[in-house]
Amino acid sequence: MINILYAKEKEMPTVVSILRAKEYKGFVSIYFEKISHLLEYDIILSVLVEELKCEVLTSFDLVYHKHNKLRWQNIEFELRHEDFMGNFIRTVPENADILEQLANQAADIINENIEKVRKSKGKRGKKGK
Repeated sequence: MINILYAKEKEMPTVVSILRAKEYKGFVSIYFEKISHLLEYDIILSVLVEELKCEVLTSFDLVYHKHNKLRWQNIEFELRHEDFMGNFIRTVPENADILEQLANQAADIINENIEKVRKSKGKRGKKGK
């Protein structure tokens, strides 16, 4: 199980979903909706690397911008966080369909783990009463 830590349960996203943007300047962006903060970038990255077996090729970490170049099934792409844009996969159009599937798999894993955390918090809350 991936490590999902939120100070308060209400801060946890409800359901993480994927939004695919149209091609712009030769790239397609696949956005992670409701998990768009800089601190949530590492959750997405850990799912891609640990659960879905993506390989990290390069890593950049600035104040309001992070990005990793990754490889999955011989397809290279970027996972990026940009202030005002959120967390997204950036790829060339010919890889967009397969990487949208990868993003949906990552969102499903994150949603499953959020639900497990919610259930475990609910059980602990009931024991204390």
